[in-house]
Amino acid sequence: MQNSKLRNESGITLLELSITLAISFILLSGITLSLHDSKSKRALQSACLQVQEDLRYAQQVAILGNAQYMVTFSTDHYTLKAHALDRNGVTKYYNNGVKFIYSNAGDSRIIFTKRGTVSGGSGTYIFSNGGFKQEVTVLVGSGRVSIKQAY
Repeated sequence: MQNSKLRNESGITLLELSITLAISFILLSGITLSLHDSKSKRALQSACLQVQEDLRYAQQVAILGNAQYMVTFSTDHYTLKAHALDRNGVTKYYNNGVKFIYSNAGDSRIIFTKRGTVSGGSGTYIFSNGGFKQEVTVLVGSGRVSIKQAY
């Protein structure tokens, strides 16, 4: 007779609690991955903007100094200097895991002439971070520097 009475107890069951925790965990892990990707992409964009500004700086120094100015890229840093034998160049490191991975210019250095044009190294330079890639392009003749969106 007691089994036929309706139970009027409040509270949650272990099954309900388990399902709620599982859904919360799935949502939280998705948000965490999204934030990590966003951080990697922002770091990549920031590094490419810095490279773009430094290339423009190198171009201006070449024009104002009436001499060649060179930027050389390595996997984790790049160097700005007056010429190949200059030991006092400025070395800058990419932040937050950003890496230089490829150049279609046949060389990993850009040389600006005293007129600000590119005599060597015009082409596309590709950087990566966390699965994202971004291109920095230097045009021959004009020396213009542009950045494509990260992909």
